Amino acid sequence: ADETIVKTTENPDEVVFMAFRIKKDSLSQNHTISLINTTKTNTRMKKQTEPESHSGNYLIAEILKSGKPSQIIKIPHPLFVHFEYPDDSGRYISKDAVLDDAEFFIRFESHGAQTIRWTELLKDQPQKELLTLHF
Repeated sequence: ADETIVKTTENPDEVVFMAFRIKKDSLSQNHTISLINTTKTNTRMKKQTEPESHSGNYLIAEILKSGKPSQIIKIPHPLFVHFEYPDDSGRYISKDAVLDDAEFFIRFESHGAQTIRWTELLKDQPQKELLTLHF
């Protein structure tokens, strides 16, 4: 008896992991973003939820395909951190701090996109573009 085996191979989309550094320029007081590294892999991602920012400050990554946004990722601004810790009596205290330098990463399914554009959304300030990068 002849047997026919049919194999179907699903080609998962490419997932891009990008690590960045954001710094505050000591002269201009502006924030600058630089790429640390990029890793691409074939896998699928679970749906991500958008984290809330305690400070109300965000970075927005627009993933561009042929110059048009294919996805928008909004993350809490890495230079504005919120943390809680117990004091001597065991009560939790909340503090907000502003850093001069921080590293962060994002991951996304590329869907053929080749550009990322970062903008900064600070509370009570107009949105400002920080970096456009081809990957």
